[in-house]
Amino acid sequence: MTIRGKIPVSPLKEQDVVVVGAGAAGLPAAMAAKEAGAKVTVLEWAPNLKDSNLARAGGAVSRAPELDVGHPTGKTSIEERVKKAVDAGEGRCDGELIRIVLTYIERDMDWLKNLGFEWMEHGSLYTDRVAVGRLSQARGVGFGFNNQMRKIAEKMGCRVLMNTRGKELITNQKGKVIGIRTMTEEGYKDFDAGAVILASSGYQANMEMLARYHDAETLRRIRLTGSPYSMGDGHIMAEQIGAKMVGMEQLEFRTIDKTWRPGSPGQMGPFRHLNVTARYAIFLNKNGQRFVDENEENDVIGGAIMGQPEGVSTWVWDEKARQKAPLDEVARYERTRPGVIIKANTLEELAPKIDIPYDKLKRTIDDYNAAIQEEKTVETEIPKIACAIKIDTPPFYAIYPVWGGLNCTMGGPKITPNGEVIDMEDKPIPGLYAAGEMIGGFFYSRWYTTPSGIITRKSNVFIAGALLPMCLVLGRIAGTNAAKYATSKKELK
Repeated sequence: MTIRGKIPVSPLKEQDVVVVGAGAAGLPAAMAAKEAGAKVTVLEWAPNLKDSNLARAGGAVSRAPELDVGHPTGKTSIEERVKKAVDAGEGRCDGELIRIVLTYIERDMDWLKNLGFEWMEHGSLYTDRVAVGRLSQARGVGFGFNNQMRKIAEKMGCRVLMNTRGKELITNQKGKVIGIRTMTEEGYKDFDAGAVILASSGYQANMEMLARYHDAETLRRIRLTGSPYSMGDGHIMAEQIGAKMVGMEQLEFRTIDKTWRPGSPGQMGPFRHLNVTARYAIFLNKNGQRFVDENEENDVIGGAIMGQPEGVSTWVWDEKARQKAPLDEVARYERTRPGVIIKANTLEELAPKIDIPYDKLKRTIDDYNAAIQEEKTVETEIPKIACAIKIDTPPFYAIYPVWGGLNCTMGGPKITPNGEVIDMEDKPIPGLYAAGEMIGGFFYSRWYTTPSGIITRKSNVFIAGALLPMCLVLGRIAGTNAAKYATSKKELK
């Protein structure tokens, strides 16, 4: 049995299932466990949900996983999508987990809606590319997503305790998880439980853990946009009792501009609010080189920026690109972030403002313009699958600098399709489940270098279903199975 030490504790035996983390995976897990007949307590370290990682997200997911970007017909089957995700992840991700998320995301979004959750529909996910289905955003975006779920969970009868940090899993002599030790404002408290679900976010705010898995250059470039409460508590507790950890080197980013300040989420970064305009732009590093397909997702682009000299990029577009957006995204961005967008009548005037030599800027744009095929694609060392138009119509615009902000880590305990955490022998640890961004084996990405030395990034992050769908679907599965396990063991007693 795990040693409890000499600190007096107060055992609480009022729950079948304890969920660690009141976020995008933890609250669906709690609601599902409650539906399955369990008494549920949710533990959250943060004092309020405004500080959670989910509150720092956009709160949007696609409701049509059978549709895919870049496919000639705009459609692929789920099996094709799984294969693409596994291939993009170089075989280092779990295809069965991806299949489950792609299969059940629409069902589980409807499940939330039937419980009283409010979605806002925004039409197709992209306006000028192959549609990937309806984009549904939680009313109130990220914080609204979190707050709505908490209210539903509490209405269902789940107990949600804030300011309660998980410190250590309690096991019996056979290695079964039977509870958790926590730190509260009153001191240590032990919660006995039939099952524990770890859904406590990543470890992005824990510099000691980051240093274990990432090089010094990466650490120097990190600008944290994720929650400061993402200290890897779930990872530490799982590892202490022998859980198998996978993908711990995986990081996910978002794009941020010079308005970002330490401690801020970067939720309003350039990609989110110049979404159409950015796809018609070109993204350049300090050497004036394109380094990523501008049609990639925020996560991939943010990560690719991290691999550039000094971890910085410049986004450049012209008046034609500005006009492509159905709304004037540039004017809106200038209203909310005055002084961020740079404007010039010529490229020669623009170059010193973005710290790129004019000859390099002109050469890259000339090569890019010459490579455009039918104003759709660019076949160069860094290809572009869509939204390619010549950059030749003044005025010219730019954002500089654009950095990558660390959103979350994407590695952790390996789980079964039922949400069970497995040990180093690939056997489930009795009574322990996990879900959400703290698990490993779902997403995979890597930086690589092109023949001419350009560092870019490949990822399966969007193909596999994105973060919020993964949290919702796998959280619900973990909750249902943890409840069945906990209540069946109680009945046997």
